[in-house]
Amino acid sequence: MEQIHSFGVASRPKKTVFSPISVHFVQFYQLKACPCLGLVLANRYDYAQSYYFWVRVFTAWEYRVSIKLIVADDQEVIRKGVAAIFAEEEDIQLLAEVCNGTDAVAKTLELKPTVLLMDVMMPELDGLRALAELRDKSPQTRVVMMSAHDNPTYVARSVAMGAEGFVLKEAPAEDILEAVRCAARGEMPMKEGRLNKIQDLLGKRLDPVADEVPLTKREYQVLRHLAFGLSNREIGRSLSISIETVKEHVQNILRKLDAADRTEAAVWAVKRGLA
Repeated sequence: MEQIHSFGVASRPKKTVFSPISVHFVQFYQLKACPCLGLVLANRYDYAQSYYFWVRVFTAWEYRVSIKLIVADDQEVIRKGVAAIFAEEEDIQLLAEVCNGTDAVAKTLELKPTVLLMDVMMPELDGLRALAELRDKSPQTRVVMMSAHDNPTYVARSVAMGAEGFVLKEAPAEDILEAVRCAARGEMPMKEGRLNKIQDLLGKRLDPVADEVPLTKREYQVLRHLAFGLSNREIGRSLSISIETVKEHVQNILRKLDAADRTEAAVWAVKRGLA
């Protein structure tokens, strides 16, 4: 409807003109940011602009953080020192620190981190048993094991239980960061790393040697695992075979080597460079 002003000129009612800010917030509302739209409709553009700014800041931060991490170690000094390595890394967010395997499993199931960096030896539930439990309960979680000891058995058991990496606590910060990032990306760790070497070693199925005892390729493979001190369950998980099949292979190995027990068979394997 036209309106007649006192000076006799007809004019139409003024249309509501939305500022660029309000347009941006209407678009943002389509992304379900209802509080912003409410502030705009109330003509509180100053408050809305501030709200929008901080939402963008926190959203950008959330997208930068691609790796969510939990650190598990029973020694507080080590745990705090390792956690400090990640403090300045923009792509890594430290979710929690725990001091034993039981808490490591519980926090992983609760917080669902991308990577769990866990010590091998811890009270209540050691890291390797915690790793085995997580492989069943949270298979999507990447696990990097760490230890103060350069023990091939620890590495072999970590490989068998499905760890994505293994680092020493004394390793440079760059190596620890690389291990965590590689695990998060689903990539193999450094080619010269301990985990790779033992993983390759355990995966080889040697041809039987004519002048030695007549072990099959699979029996040689199982014997390597025995030499590293792995249990039947760990061997089965590593080779994707049943525990019953592992037991059968072990019995055949002991019989062919004329070995009294697993320890004697392991010593035989180590003397011949199989481990």
